[in-house]
Amino acid sequence: LVAAHMSSRNERDAIALDSSATGYLLGRGGATKERLANFTGCRLEIGHSKVELIGSRESIELAQLCVKITLQQRTQRGGANDHDIDYADLEERSDVDTLDVETEAVGFLLGAKGATLRQMEEKHHVFMFFDNDRVRQGRGSSSAKRLYVLGSRRDRELALDECREAVDFKVNGRGAGPRGRPPARRSPSPRRFRRSPSPRGRYDRRSESPRPPPHGYYGRRSPSPYGRYDHRRSLSPPRGRSRSPPRA
Repeated sequence: LVAAHMSSRNERDAIALDSSATGYLLGRGGATKERLANFTGCRLEIGHSKVELIGSRESIELAQLCVKITLQQRTQRGGANDHDIDYADLEERSDVDTLDVETEAVGFLLGAKGATLRQMEEKHHVFMFFDNDRVRQGRGSSSAKRLYVLGSRRDRELALDECREAVDFKVNGRGAGPRGRPPARRSPSPRRFRRSPSPRGRYDRRSESPRPPPHGYYGRRSPSPYGRYDHRRSLSPPRGRSRSPPRA
């Protein structure tokens, strides 16, 4: 009865999609769909021509915004999209904060294929993305891109603090990396600890200790220097011939 009562309170809404946007919204192994569902609390059912949003009215409205933002990111990478985002209106929302990140630190903050930013999203339960359409003026003469953080106030503050530490570490070499601790030092290559070469040369056997002969070496007969079928290696004359006496 409780489940039926909760399901009756859920609402449904849909956003039209083209076939090329469906795979992008799903993500590899459904990662993008899971990311949107975990943040918004809304269930997403993605079909060939639309995505259905199932949940409360608040979660549906938040999911609609996040879906449009995700498709807008696809547009910035060269895809077609009919869902444009007005960043000026987005900055007026009470659940959005921004941070201007120097362009030299954008890739560091994103990580490989956005992995670092996704980890920070899961850690602080926020939704983070860059405005790649516009390059702004950063500190000094450097250029910057604006990072948007969507979520509750406390979660946004924690996420922005970690982002500032990561940017300061990349630009100025201070503080810690994006995971909250300084990066571990790489262990030196084992090639640096190789044995120094012999002064006599690379193939001088005097630099090596003598090795025992292989198993069964002493029972072998040494090969003839004249070849395999040369009868001069035999002590007895070949059959049918007699050895002539030496000439005087």
